[in-house]
Amino acid sequence: MRVEFADDQNKPDVGLGIARRWLAEDGVQAILGGSASSITLAVSDLARARGRILLIAASGSTDLTGKACTPVSFQFGFDTYALPKAVVEPAVRGGLRSWYILNVDYAFGHSLRRDAAALIEQAGGRVVGSAAFPLNTADLSSQLLQARSSRAQAVALATGGADWTNLVKQAHEFGLSRGGQTLVSLATGFNEVLAAG
Repeated sequence: MRVEFADDQNKPDVGLGIARRWLAEDGVQAILGGSASSITLAVSDLARARGRILLIAASGSTDLTGKACTPVSFQFGFDTYALPKAVVEPAVRGGLRSWYILNVDYAFGHSLRRDAAALIEQAGGRVVGSAAFPLNTADLSSQLLQARSSRAQAVALATGGADWTNLVKQAHEFGLSRGGQTLVSLATGFNEVLAAG
């Protein structure tokens, strides 16, 4: 058995190109992916067309087990339904009725926003607005000012990684919590918490 590996650089065209080469030229029988949902969704279609296995380890979009589910793909771990499910209902029950969602502007962020919004509504809350931002945005002041001016009780963070850390730090600088708003993380890892300080 031989194991191949590559860096998709978090770019769908690069990831799909690597998968195409592996399946067409290198004889790869199964791909283990743990990258951006947009890449995994594209590779999932390719794996299905070629009859090869796709093991999904860290891509979170519920589309992978929903409308884009295939007989050759298997998702392990979290998805964008399970992550907000754990926090939304208790937060609404605890009094956070109005929500503003800040999401990263790619498949994972959109799926996380969509699934969280449905869970908020089901729990009896309401989404008063949302704003998207590109991956790796350094200055999130525009989105945070929109969230602050919405006067939503909860500002939900539908992102992870460095974007999550930047949002938390900048939300503190803009005084969201001092103004009575509560940050609610929809997807957080230990590394992000440490980086936020």
